Amino acid sequence: ARAGIAIGPESPERMAEAILVLKSTPRDELIAMGKRGCQHLAEYHERSRLTDRLERLLLATCAQSQAS
Repeated sequence: ARAGIAIGPESPERMAEAILVLKSTPRDELIAMGKRGCQHLAEYHERSRLTDRLERLLLATCAQSQAS
């Protein structure tokens, strides 16, 4: 989503590196990252979309189970 820097758990060195990178990132790029993050969240993690995806998955799973 180009909305920030991904860092794995238990990685304080990578966290420090990411902070330094973000500190030197131009303000307009930080703002753009924030906007992309909001857009990604709305597109892929919005509650009604997630429940719709879950419902489709459950219905498909039930259909496969009944066909077996």
